[in-house]
Amino acid sequence: MSILESNSRGIHIIYIVDHKNGGSEGQYPEGLMKVQQRQGYCLLLIVDDTDYNAAEMEAVFYAQGMDGLWKEVIFAKGLLRDFSIGTDGQILYANEPLNDKLSRARNNFTADIEREKARRAEQEKQYEEKLKRLLAAEEYNREKRRKREEEEEQEYKRQAEEAAKRRAELQERQRLERERQQEEKRRREDFRRNRESNFTQQETPVIDADGNRWIKCEFCGKIATEGAFSFYGGRGRINLGTCKDCLANNPATVQKVEEKPEKVHMKYEADICPECGGKLRDRSGRYGKFMGCSNYPTCRYSRRI
Repeated sequence: MSILESNSRGIHIIYIVDHKNGGSEGQYPEGLMKVQQRQGYCLLLIVDDTDYNAAEMEAVFYAQGMDGLWKEVIFAKGLLRDFSIGTDGQILYANEPLNDKLSRARNNFTADIEREKARRAEQEKQYEEKLKRLLAAEEYNREKRRKREEEEEQEYKRQAEEAAKRRAELQERQRLERERQQEEKRRREDFRRNRESNFTQQETPVIDADGNRWIKCEFCGKIATEGAFSFYGGRGRINLGTCKDCLANNPATVQKVEEKPEKVHMKYEADICPECGGKLRDRSGRYGKFMGCSNYPTCRYSRRI
């Protein structure tokens, strides 16, 4: 090319190469680079067996795309006879100068690149916004999980503390219940062991650990709960009485029953008759509820509730 140019003074040179030299595949062919530097574009001839009537030609230029790769841009293509040379030496295609078509094609190529840049920038912006939303959502979910884990941990601690408290309360109740049972057992054993000696005094009622009152029969010496006695109590005999068996079978009890018992003045107890020492019970009468002595009719003591 250099030799041709140095020996072509006054001659307008048109460079045409075989189309097999074209095709960029991301590269810029060195020979076509030199052609494009001289005439601004490249002409690629497609001819088969020198049949120029059917020959075709392409007008192309090479430019770098968005990714830095070279692209071959075809801006005119047709039969060889569609190309011609103008009076000013310019190549024409369909009677239009190739330089004009080249200018529009380059402008379109640049516009396409700008649109692609804008598209990619918008895509990048959308991607960043999406990524930002994803990161914000992930941070929100992470914070939500952290709070939920803290709440679960606090709830676990609370349940553990409540369980420990319930175990401690249960153990304390069990301990108190064991102590109560042991105390009741001791009191029952003491009561059984000292039952006879309990009746040596006639000042306070003999009551066992279960709240049962015990009486000793004056006639047969039987010791039983108050339910086995027809009546009991009196001055100096608060824990003595007449059992039902003796009242029914022992004539000596008749005279005792007919005697009016003397009033007994004793220490006040809410459920003990202050007259005879008998047990007071809830009763209902004409004027409402009252406390009455269990030795009625022998003892007629009563007290309104």
